[in-house]
Amino acid sequence: MPPATSSPVLRRRRDEGDTETIPRATPTDPRITWRDAFRAMRAETERRAAPLSAEDQVVQSMPDASPTKWHRAHTAWFFEQFLLRPHLAGYRVFDERFAYLFNSYYVAAGPRHARPKRGLVTRPDCEQVAAFRAHVDEGIERLLAGADEAQLAEVARILEIGCRVAVRHPRYRL
Repeated sequence: MPPATSSPVLRRRRDEGDTETIPRATPTDPRITWRDAFRAMRAETERRAAPLSAEDQVVQSMPDASPTKWHRAHTAWFFEQFLLRPHLAGYRVFDERFAYLFNSYYVAAGPRHARPKRGLVTRPDCEQVAAFRAHVDEGIERLLAGADEAQLAEVARILEIGCRVAVRHPRYRL
C-alpha cells in the first residue's frame, strides 16, 4: 500500500510542478513545516499498515483495541471533521456515513459505532479507506497552502492535535 504522500493527486502535482494549486513557499514558512509533519505522520501510518492484508486490517484482538483499517479511517475522519469541514471553503465530505463509523470518543461530534464492535466493520473496504485518506490529504494540502496568517494559527493548533492522536493510536492496535 503506498504512503499517503504517494496518492495520485499529490504525486501528479509534485511531478507536474502544479504551482497554481500548491503555491511556492519559503523553507521557513510554517505551512511547509506543518505540511511535512502531516505527510510524515500519514506515511508512517501507511508504512505500518503495508504488510497487512485486507483481512488482517479488520482484526480486533480485544474490545479496547482498534483494527488497523478502522484506525486509518478514524484519523482521516478526525481531520475531515475538525479541520477540513470548518476551515476549508468548499470542502466536499468524502462519505457522510463515515462520521458514524469512524468517530470514536467525540460525543459532541455525533453518534458513533460501538468501540468493542469495530472489528465487525467490513465496509468500507481497504481501497475505499485509502481513497478517503487521499481525499483528506489533498484537502489538508489545499488548506495549508491557502491559509492566511490568522487562519494558519487555528489550523496548526488542530493539525497538531490530530497528528498527536494519529501517533498515539498505534498502541491501541495491539
